[in-house]
Amino acid sequence: MDVQMSQPQAKLFTIRLDSTSDLWDLEYTTHKVIPSSTRMLPSKALVLFSELLGIQPGVRVLDAGCGTGRNSIYLAKKGCEVHALDFSKVALNRLDVAAIQSGIRDKIFSYHHELQSPFPLSSNSFDLALDSYVLCHFSDSNFKSFYLEELHRTLKPSGLLFSSVFSIDDEYYMELLGAKNEIVTDPINKLTKQLYSEEGARELFSSNFDVLYFVKFQFTDIVLGHPYKRSLLVFVLQKS
Repeated sequence: MDVQMSQPQAKLFTIRLDSTSDLWDLEYTTHKVIPSSTRMLPSKALVLFSELLGIQPGVRVLDAGCGTGRNSIYLAKKGCEVHALDFSKVALNRLDVAAIQSGIRDKIFSYHHELQSPFPLSSNSFDLALDSYVLCHFSDSNFKSFYLEELHRTLKPSGLLFSSVFSIDDEYYMELLGAKNEIVTDPINKLTKQLYSEEGARELFSSNFDVLYFVKFQFTDIVLGHPYKRSLLVFVLQKS
């Protein structure tokens, strides 16, 4: 690692969904290209920043695009109250099962929700929001702006946003690109990624957040049986 400077079904709410959820259901059940699709250990970057983020009992956390809930489970075990949003029923079912098995079902509230719609959550209500490999799946500029505005709205004054996005020099996605570009669609799972330079990511966040900490986080991971040097841009941001 190289760091450079749910009762059955927790509590489930249903909101309007987008057909892209089918691609994610296939990723979780069939393709399994993205390592975190089958992984229940929390993000390495989140664990690294846990002290800076003030993770402790009683902290209210929004996990946007929670997937199968690996970060939600980690945070709930730390005593946080976690509100987890995702539009994949497959992913949310796995989260609910894991929450029950871990004995922390009372700490996690899951929402079947499309992130293009207003979050079903009150304004100024969360201490911390997670954007862990989520923003980098959005290529539409209006969608990105709306998503960041919703994160900003739901955070308390001076609340924190933890964001991890893929860097333009991530080895797996560079191999797929074959040319200079910042948007790539994986030919196997058909999911699209927006890759970022540090400058581009800072500019994206600048309208809603102040950067408190930043690292370029690099590590080796296995994708489809092959090792790749993964490269992330990790931010701790504060609501401005």
